[in-house]
Amino acid sequence: HIPQRALGHITPRAALLDWFQKRPDLFRSDPHNLPGLDS
Repeated sequence: HIPQRALGHITPRAALLDWFQKRPDLFRSDPHNLPGLDS
């Protein structure tokens, strides 16, 4: 796990989407389409 203080106290998902906006070349797939939790 990544300590949240290393992410600036934001959720890992929010950090992932933030990275995707800055560096979309680092991603093979769009992180917006990740499956969520089963409900």
